[in-house]
Amino acid sequence: MKLSDIIPRKAVVEELQATEKEAAIRELVELIREHHDVKTKTADVMTLLLGREERGSTGIGDGVAIPHEAVDGLKDFVGAFGRCSSGIEFRAIDGEPVHLMFVILHPKERIDDKLKLLKKIASAMKSSSSIHFGKFLKNAKSVREIHEIFQEIDEKFPG
Repeated sequence: MKLSDIIPRKAVVEELQATEKEAAIRELVELIREHHDVKTKTADVMTLLLGREERGSTGIGDGVAIPHEAVDGLKDFVGAFGRCSSGIEFRAIDGEPVHLMFVILHPKERIDDKLKLLKKIASAMKSSSSIHFGKFLKNAKSVREIHEIFQEIDEKFPG
């Protein structure tokens, strides 16, 4: 499962307009609905994602959040990525603001694949990684560069 397939270039936002958690998630959900075959209404997807956030923040630390949830009717994983230079308060596990946000929607029956994908993203973003892809994403100069970093992540963390 490739991050660069789940989040194509057209689903990458170089700089989010939103500066608050819910608005940022909504901005990326709308991008997902615009560029992927997601029939579920934005409001319904938001209810699912915000419900997930109530159960526990998806802010994994190091300035990264991965809001994710299963959505009825999906045949495959879909996602979007956004960057916020100023940072967004997210109740992340390290208490720091989020600068990089991956929103992932997935079929309900593919829980194992979801866990593999979350592990891939987290491993690539954590500062203990041999190559700190989070720093590269923060400094990327264009959507093209961001997507190239996703391709590098796919090579370093296959599966």
